[in-house]
Amino acid sequence: MLAVVLAAAPGLAASRARKPAVRSNLCTLKIAKQVHALGMYGKCTPHRAAKVGSMIIASADWGTGPHGVGITVYGDMPKATFRAEFVDRFRTVVRIGSFARYVTAPAGVALTAWVRGLGLFVDLRHDSTTAKNRAYRARLLALGRAVAKQI
Repeated sequence: MLAVVLAAAPGLAASRARKPAVRSNLCTLKIAKQVHALGMYGKCTPHRAAKVGSMIIASADWGTGPHGVGITVYGDMPKATFRAEFVDRFRTVVRIGSFARYVTAPAGVALTAWVRGLGLFVDLRHDSTTAKNRAYRARLLALGRAVAKQI
């Protein structure tokens, strides 16, 4: 029955087979408000998209050195692999995409999420203490949600 439906609607079969595309320049995201809330006012530095096997990795940074914000998007990576590598290591569950978690540490705050077939990693590098970095959690989650809507 499914073959009949797909044969009748060839565009439907093609749309289901499409993989989500990774945006090559993450600096074009409209997230200035969320980045500024984290204390980053410098320019965005895009990194050239890398292809590792079949996986595509795009990233961008705001700020330099030990204080900055980074966003990385992983495309063509199996959901289970992304979850094992990035998500299961973090404890606190949040609601972004189909699953997401974050962690607060002395080096900063990090968030991982699986959004529409793409892996998302957002981090704030802020050398301090775990207790002081907890103040940045809500702002980083707002940044993660804004990025998730646009990727």
